[in-house]
Amino acid sequence: MSGSNGTTCLDDLILKVIKEVLIDVFGEKAFRVMINFFEKSYRAKWEEIPKRTYLFGDFLHKVLGEGSTILEELILQNIYSTLRMSFKRKKGYTFSRYIEDLRMRWKM
Repeated sequence: MSGSNGTTCLDDLILKVIKEVLIDVFGEKAFRVMINFFEKSYRAKWEEIPKRTYLFGDFLHKVLGEGSTILEELILQNIYSTLRMSFKRKKGYTFSRYIEDLRMRWKM
């Protein structure tokens, strides 16, 4: 899939998976608090996360420290799995870099 429809679809999936993982791990109330804190701290909207994943990755690292990598991997595994793609860890990759690569593969 490519074009704005494909991008919108992928953005929706990214948000859906992030929400599901955060709720599964922390619960609904904590999810809402985290998103509120993200939006206030970064002056960014929840809906902007797929286009600004570097901010979300930074946010997770600030809030959770090294534990954020576990959460990021859960999110990435779920996104890739939903798209029937295999997720492979790559040395030196950040959360946003994985999403960038996914976007490139998605457009093909």
